[in-house]
Amino acid sequence: MVEVQPVPPRLVDEQGRVCFGVFDAPCPAVNIEDTRLKWHGMTLSPGFSRWRMKQWQHAAVITPELMLGFAAVDAGYLRTSWCHVLDRATGTHFEHGRKGPRLDLRTARELWDDRTFVHAREYCIDVHNHLKAGEHRVEIEIAAGRKRPAVRADLVCAHDLDAIEPLVLVMPVGDNRGAYSHKVVLPCSGSIAVGEQRHELDPEQSFGIWDVHKAHYPRKMFWNWATGAGRLADGRSFGFNLTRNVNTEDERINENVVWLQGKRHHLAPARFEIPRSKASNAWRVRTADEALDLRFQPQGERAEALRLGVVQSVFHQPYGEFSGRAVVAGEDLEIRGLFGVCEDHRAVW
Repeated sequence: MVEVQPVPPRLVDEQGRVCFGVFDAPCPAVNIEDTRLKWHGMTLSPGFSRWRMKQWQHAAVITPELMLGFAAVDAGYLRTSWCHVLDRATGTHFEHGRKGPRLDLRTARELWDDRTFVHAREYCIDVHNHLKAGEHRVEIEIAAGRKRPAVRADLVCAHDLDAIEPLVLVMPVGDNRGAYSHKVVLPCSGSIAVGEQRHELDPEQSFGIWDVHKAHYPRKMFWNWATGAGRLADGRSFGFNLTRNVNTEDERINENVVWLQGKRHHLAPARFEIPRSKASNAWRVRTADEALDLRFQPQGERAEALRLGVVQSVFHQPYGEFSGRAVVAGEDLEIRGLFGVCEDHRAVW
């Protein structure tokens, strides 16, 4: 059973010890970089801890017409960013991206009033995380190139903490190694322009799925992930997140939740049945107690096989629709045509 506890003032104490748990509010000080890591009984320097930390901010904006996903990822020795656009009507999709050890990229240290950005030639993503004002603002300006159209976006994801409860936790992924995660589904307004085509977002029908992460993962890492958002047949907003990874206390601390009308409901450990052909055949994603049991039908995928000697990142991230059922607070809900993504990721960091 997942136990929710009051958020601590700091995620890592003055002795470098991590506070693990699922918390009832956003963290005021996300200081995972202060963790004192150990190796063969030796306590490592703070500089090594900061260098080994993996951190990213990712969002998927889902509208009736398109999906726009973007990320800023800092792996310590490599920084990478991408912006992926899918036309849901035609199935056409493309991606812009930048990567390199010196990429001008920064992830926000906290979400109350801080910025994430990626600045490169003809490629800019700026995110103002501003929970103090109850919103996250996104500006994207990416030039056309290599037969890929330009992308421009000016978005606001409203986050009223009284109405929408984020998932905030630190999972144990090793000896005094924590993985901080902040996930939430938010209404999204503003505009997205793809080439010469401009889309105005209706916040009643457009959702931003936010995923913020800071972690000291082990060198060899994997995760399975599924998330989606939309509206039920009766008009209520619904979103979910399921994750399976190297978390050593999955029963008590996990990232498995549904959001119904913004209210967070915790779930049992996740189970993934992944087909051999990840991009075309159906997946089954569910919880151990089957409170959530979904069939995912891919419509296409993002994929990468990065192998740079001692560093590897191989993932499949199909996008498509979820259907099935969920039991939330004793209510049996039918899920039909909910759009989202799944992911199977293997990494050596």
